[in-house]
Amino acid sequence: MTTSKIDIMPVQLPVDVISFIKASELGSIISSWMQSGKPSLAFMSHGKMSAHDLIVFITQSLPSARCFICTWAITEDPARILYQLKTTGRISELHLLVDARMITSGLNHVFHFCKGFADSFNWMSNHAKIILLRYEQCDILIATSANLSYNPRNEFTSIWRMPAQYFDHLENWIYEQRTDKRNGTPR
Repeated sequence: MTTSKIDIMPVQLPVDVISFIKASELGSIISSWMQSGKPSLAFMSHGKMSAHDLIVFITQSLPSARCFICTWAITEDPARILYQLKTTGRISELHLLVDARMITSGLNHVFHFCKGFADSFNWMSNHAKIILLRYEQCDILIATSANLSYNPRNEFTSIWRMPAQYFDHLENWIYEQRTDKRNGTPR
């Protein structure tokens, strides 16, 4: 495992970059990062983890989060894990924005399942993969190439911890992607 420091423009924050991680290392890496107080972490995976795994590890060490997720795809197992996090109180609010293809793909049952337990569930033409965990003391943003599904491909993830309300604009964007006011259809 190789680590190094780089600066990201324009905010000039140090980023710990870990080349490739194994799924078995993810918990200890996230735990170490959470305890370090460092503002960010970036890594590649060999497709052995999913974006929902990060939510599980991060919410283990902090109080209940308000969670805003924008993803291209979510499959049944990750949806059930989000449901469990919501019902056990590790996530206090869950807002999901997914790609409209979930309605017509083989994921229609997952679409209806998520719609039943999320505080808001919206769909539109979307390829972004962003997870925002909101706490009183900080915001944690996960920007990743990974969907909420299991995938054997290499994926890149960047995690940012910032002061509370730093990412208000992202929450607003995810939350406001509602049905079209003109005719009630998804955007």
